[in-house]
Amino acid sequence: MQEAREACVKWEKVDKATFERFVQFAYTGDYTAPQAHLQSDKNDSVQACPPPEIEVPTKLSAIIAAKKRLRENEASWNPPEIQPVPTFSSLEFPLPDSRTALGKSCEPAAFNSEIGYLDVFLGHSALYILGDFKLIDSLKAIALHRLHKTLCLFSLNDKNAADVIDLARYVYTEEGSGGTSGEQMSPLRMLVCEYMASNASVFIQNLGFMTKLAEGGEFAQDFVKIMVQRKKKR
Repeated sequence: MQEAREACVKWEKVDKATFERFVQFAYTGDYTAPQAHLQSDKNDSVQACPPPEIEVPTKLSAIIAAKKRLRENEASWNPPEIQPVPTFSSLEFPLPDSRTALGKSCEPAAFNSEIGYLDVFLGHSALYILGDFKLIDSLKAIALHRLHKTLCLFSLNDKNAADVIDLARYVYTEEGSGGTSGEQMSPLRMLVCEYMASNASVFIQNLGFMTKLAEGGEFAQDFVKIMVQRKKKR
């Protein structure tokens, strides 16, 4: 009622670029994705955690005993029915029927290792969070679809893994505690955790990721849930 009387609305947590894309969506039913930027010349390499040391038996008797136990286990083991684990690219985030033709020209381009994608990730996430706060389901659907497509094209490595880690940090900070409802994970958080779980072999060697995981909280809980679900489907 105060906004109606003053004819002024203040969105203090919405930055200028996000608001401009929101206005574009309001008039066209779609928005132009944020542009990726060139990587800086400074060394942005991420330290990796050394692989855990594996204790290998050196005595011949220990090796023989281990092989014997392995043969006994194989003889009594019935392999379970293999359930394929869905790949990240096979996940579906459909677009709303009301989307305009502008969307075809806004799909993410091919991956370029010379540019950084953090601004692109955050741009889509910010619009999802805004759409969630304002109850605009079509905006949320477009933002999820675009973020998923961009992550599918993203070629992950030790150097650019920091972009995804910063994305997770942003999502779990800006979406707030309202992002989860009881046991239910929000679609945005699920998307980020699914990507990290499907690329766990890269992230577990990354010091930034392990530091984020050690912080605990909702991110660590959601990531573990996704990993357990994926293991059950194997």
